[in-house]
Amino acid sequence: MGKSKTEYHERPLSPEERQLYAQQVQYMQTIQPGIDALIAKGMSNIKKTYDPDWGKVFDTYSSNIQDILDRQANLLDGNLPSQWQTARQNYYNRLYENTMGQGLQQMAKNGVVGSSRMNTATNDWQKNLSAQMSKDYTNDVNLYNNLLNTRESWLQNGFNTQAQAAEQSRRQATDYFNAARGTQQSNTAALSAIGNNENGRGYLTQSGGGFGNLLGGLVDMGSSFFGRR
Repeated sequence: MGKSKTEYHERPLSPEERQLYAQQVQYMQTIQPGIDALIAKGMSNIKKTYDPDWGKVFDTYSSNIQDILDRQANLLDGNLPSQWQTARQNYYNRLYENTMGQGLQQMAKNGVVGSSRMNTATNDWQKNLSAQMSKDYTNDVNLYNNLLNTRESWLQNGFNTQAQAAEQSRRQATDYFNAARGTQQSNTAALSAIGNNENGRGYLTQSGGGFGNLLGGLVDMGSSFFGRR
């Protein structure tokens, strides 16, 4: 038995395949500058993105939220802020001094009303004032709680606004990159088609040795058959 010889061959391209290759290569060469321009635009917009210090932003947000929770806990215990209570007390003092209290005292000094009548009027006015103070206290608690809820809403909106600003600032760059990637997919598809067609062109033949002619013919026949795609 003689020595066998294996040879690699490639099926010639058909005219239709040559034309298709030329069209695909021309398309890729034409579209590539557009892809490069889109990537350049995306890279340029990356420098304009808004990227806050999220650790600092979150710490500030958490600190303010905790302060609101602490104030609401005090409010549940019936405690308004000291500044609020002082301002309200000053208001009642001025109200008493500048209106009913001052008027009764002046009338008593002038002998218009006796001390008993003055005491009765003063007590009646103080009762009315106490009722008004109780009503005002309830309103103050509700008002202060609403202010705390509004502050919490503003904090949440501010946090969300920063997140939206960061996302929007990245969107333009992302849009350019997505457009470049979508366009590049057609190039990838063209290269894949060329590669698949090239892989189907090769075949082997074997000659010489025992059964060489017969085996070579069979390999040649089978390769040619499977190479036709």
